[in-house]
Amino acid sequence: LEVKGNTLHNAGDLILELTNEAAKTELGKMRGHLPLHTLKASDKLMSVSTGLDMDQLVPALTGLWTQFTQAPYSCAELVELQNKAKEQSPAMLAMFMGMAQGIKGAGISFYDFELDEMMMPSKLSFLVSVATENPTTLAGMTSMIPMPGLNELVIPTDGSSVVVPLPMVPPSIEIKAAIKGKHLVVY
Repeated sequence: LEVKGNTLHNAGDLILELTNEAAKTELGKMRGHLPLHTLKASDKLMSVSTGLDMDQLVPALTGLWTQFTQAPYSCAELVELQNKAKEQSPAMLAMFMGMAQGIKGAGISFYDFELDEMMMPSKLSFLVSVATENPTTLAGMTSMIPMPGLNELVIPTDGSSVVVPLPMVPPSIEIKAAIKGKHLVVY
């Protein structure tokens, strides 16, 4: 952690070593795609991404749940957690994961941001991307958003961008969306 004037720089590493081969196998099934724009920190204010294959999430979590609920524990706290886990099943998630089908990862990068005297954004530069097997299907879900403008938004499949009408964004900021290859992007 380093503070210089009005700038805060935070960098760190975390290493988590897993020695359980069965757990590593299940976690490996969920490996997805990290958007490249999120991987370099020096050219932006902040970026966050996750590489999670949503098609494999429920099967992998079910495998981990099965391992945990069937493992022999003598520690009272782990036995209690195990008993509570047996009351729930991650397979129930499958019902809610239909809309995330095909998603392999997502990321957001903020490049610039300024507020005016009214504390409204006067300048905003960002990129949101979702890696998915079928970005057209994901883009089509905007029609389910109960907000005028968004529920009528059609994002072209040819890679060209379209303005996203958001009423709470100042008119000086234009937000666009596009389908770029296997990515749905908003910027």
